[in-house]
Amino acid sequence: MFIREDKKTKIQTEQQKVQKGILICGLLFALIVCRGINQVFVYIFAVVATLIFLLINVEECVLYFVFLAPFSIVLKTNIDGMTFYNILLLLVLLRVLVSVGNIEKGFMMLLLCFLTYCFVFSGASQITTTITIGAWLLLVYCIKKTKINGELMIWSYCSGLCLSCLVAKFRDSLPLIKQFLSIDIGQLKLSESSYAERFSGLQPNPNYLSLDITMAICCIIVLILLRKAKATDWVLLISLFVFGLMTISQSFIVGIIPLMILWILFSSKQGIGRSIKISIAVLCILAFLYLFARDYISLFLFRFEQKQGKSLARVTTGRSDIWIEYVQAIVSSPKILFVGNGLNTLVESGNGAHNTYLELIFSLGICGSLLYLILILFALKGIYRVSMLKIPIIVLLIRLFAITMTTWDNIWIYFIMFICISNSEENKTSQSVYISSGNRYIKY
Repeated sequence: MFIREDKKTKIQTEQQKVQKGILICGLLFALIVCRGINQVFVYIFAVVATLIFLLINVEECVLYFVFLAPFSIVLKTNIDGMTFYNILLLLVLLRVLVSVGNIEKGFMMLLLCFLTYCFVFSGASQITTTITIGAWLLLVYCIKKTKINGELMIWSYCSGLCLSCLVAKFRDSLPLIKQFLSIDIGQLKLSESSYAERFSGLQPNPNYLSLDITMAICCIIVLILLRKAKATDWVLLISLFVFGLMTISQSFIVGIIPLMILWILFSSKQGIGRSIKISIAVLCILAFLYLFARDYISLFLFRFEQKQGKSLARVTTGRSDIWIEYVQAIVSSPKILFVGNGLNTLVESGNGAHNTYLELIFSLGICGSLLYLILILFALKGIYRVSMLKIPIIVLLIRLFAITMTTWDNIWIYFIMFICISNSEENKTSQSVYISSGNRYIKY
């Protein structure tokens, strides 16, 4: 009886938490939409968001912070200004630090060494980037010590991502938001006089949006594998698939194909019945997408048809030539090879690396890259115990071959989601208590 009442109370508390979250996220979203009409709402949003983040508890603070991540680019007073999202990052970090308390000396020593390294070899011009990376590393490490609901975390980020895509879709009605997007909207050339627009959401590039969507889909699939699928999962999953197709990004397909294969493989470990159900679900999603997003699928097929029989450079849309350029720059200079050329620097042609691994070596060298990777492994320590998390990690490692994420904030959001899923699973395990009842054992 007491167990049932405790369980009922816990469910009611979770429902109240979700309802409160929807109201606050709705308020923040409404202010962002109004910001697209009148500049004064940037400042109203800043005041309201600061008050909310100061008054709520730490778990809610992180959830709303992740919800706002897809909107960070429009939380500025002007295109060249600093995003208010960075202020929220520092505020959330302070709240989490106070909540967590002690930090391992080993991690802090490594972090200080890395920040000093970046300052010395990247210079004072990159001090903001250096501090931001340090803040993210510290936040990711500290969140590992909290008890944030992984399911709510994923739903929060996915909801923010879908809503940000809707804002971008209706940008013509929001002139002050459109100014952040009009410069970098990509187009796909179909013929001499015909073009198709590639959707990039509130990101400067369709490939970044496609990566955000791929990681969000990965995390929803992890939730589905860890427990019974919910209606919210499917709604978010299908919505994200549609927005992903709208990017007309080859990288999206490169990430989604191994993701679907991994989904079916991991579900097969849970039994043939589960594997069949997942396979049917995948087929239903594909059928739905074909019916309602046929035009975008046709554009994908058009892009792949263009690559047939072409050179490697054409197949990779010029990336392979850029990769060779970066490899040559790295091996031709011992300084770059060992200590790097500095954060946010480019080769002489001015092209970005389009490859996180090459960008990392070019920017930080072997020494800095090792420090950086050790810190990430330190911060993510323990998540590998949840085998399902191999899915988003593998997909992310694949996608990083064709996109640069060394100084891009979104990668830290992915890590936070991985950690929260891992923590939630560990909490479930630790709270599983067996009570003897005659010859039976009841798990609750």
